[in-house]
Amino acid sequence: MTSLEDDVNATKVVLDKQDGPVILAGHSWGGAVITEAGNHPKVAALVYIAAFQPDMPKDLQPL
Repeated sequence: MTSLEDDVNATKVVLDKQDGPVILAGHSWGGAVITEAGNHPKVAALVYIAAFQPDMPKDLQPL
């Protein structure tokens, strides 16, 4: 975990390598990451597990 942007980019690299639809699950900080990465064409669904679900990326600034 280095930054939201780095974590989202790393997630998208893995998504690019998948053969089919993917369900992303995020816990805690991972909720912010999957929210941003969730617009990838291979993402079929997002699952938030005790995670932060921001409405907008700016919602993370106070954290």
